[in-house]
Amino acid sequence: MTHSAKGFTTKVRADGTWSINGNPFSVGTHQLVVSVVNSEDGTGYAVQALTFLKDQ
Repeated sequence: MTHSAKGFTTKVRADGTWSINGNPFSVGTHQLVVSVVNSEDGTGYAVQALTFLKDQ
């Protein structure tokens, strides 16, 4: 995942969910670009753009 030119790495759980450790986001609207790659052989690439609002 990329946010403000800073990269984060995480793993997708079996149920398709993922999370980021810590609290890297300030209050406000954020745009993320999430990239998915098969960690075993680097195939199966996908990208999704997300926007969210952190209000607290």
